[in-house]
Amino acid sequence: MAQPLISLLLEQYQPDDSTEAAHGEYDGISTALREATEELGLALDPMRARLFDLDVHRIPATASQPSHFHYDLRYLCLIEQQPLVSGSDAAEAEWFTIAEIKAMNLDDGMQRMLAKAMQRIG
Repeated sequence: MAQPLISLLLEQYQPDDSTEAAHGEYDGISTALREATEELGLALDPMRARLFDLDVHRIPATASQPSHFHYDLRYLCLIEQQPLVSGSDAAEAEWFTIAEIKAMNLDDGMQRMLAKAMQRIG
């Protein structure tokens, strides 16, 4: 049996104050943990979650919006591998080994996040 994965990368995109307030949340980490629980069925310990990356990138203009910057607040939460249950926002969910992740065609921001996570977990 493969060694269990012990890391989970959580990503929270531009917080929506009205949505967070409706859940009694006023910080990004609470929102990220709630979203991961809802979308993946995970039991997460807030004491093991940390903000560890901020990605800033330009979003091109569309017919309805001008070009603007997008800020991704990224969190790392160390956990033991658990069964994943896809929620309404996730078509499917699965665990990947580090080798499988490295073989994916990740953008620069995701590669940086993976490298930082690897430094944290040793």
